[in-house]
Amino acid sequence: MVSLFTIVSVALTLTTSGVFGQCPPNLTGIATSGVNIQSFDFEGSLWGSETTPVVAGLAVTGQSSRGFSPTFVITPDPVITTTFTISDVTNTSLLVTNIGNQLFYEPASTTGTTPANQLWDISCLTCATPEGQAIPGGSFCSVVAHGTDNCVQNEDSADPLPVTPCGTTSTSPLVDINPGDENGFGRRGD
Repeated sequence: MVSLFTIVSVALTLTTSGVFGQCPPNLTGIATSGVNIQSFDFEGSLWGSETTPVVAGLAVTGQSSRGFSPTFVITPDPVITTTFTISDVTNTSLLVTNIGNQLFYEPASTTGTTPANQLWDISCLTCATPEGQAIPGGSFCSVVAHGTDNCVQNEDSADPLPVTPCGTTSTSPLVDINPGDENGFGRRGD
């Protein structure tokens, strides 16, 4: 049995060295209901919108609680299979978009070609096929702007989520990606 301390140590070592996990999150069976993206450092802090309804131009924040519509659909890009798009679960035409190194909801491309700033490389230390609501799709995951070394950070839940060079701040860029059902969302260790 691997202790939580060992897992955290390995995750922090991987973060510091710039090497992240070895698997993409496995969201089979839960894609239609959406997933929560939870900060690793700030337990219970989930990505979400500032207000509801979710409309284009809203900032994506690391809410200190569930906030508004903090669930997403994470879909493999059809052209780049290891890269994902992240869309709002209630309005899947709005993708999480990196604009000026902050995250906002913006419309998906209507041309069938996803813009580069809407593509994300998501890599996790551990991945699981969800067999129950509380089993994560991915743990200790990095979310990196595609084609860069810039990670989504979670420095302050009141501010839009920034995208900055991976591992250059004291805040770990790691997140857990979990089933989005509130009844099945479990805190680490439960």
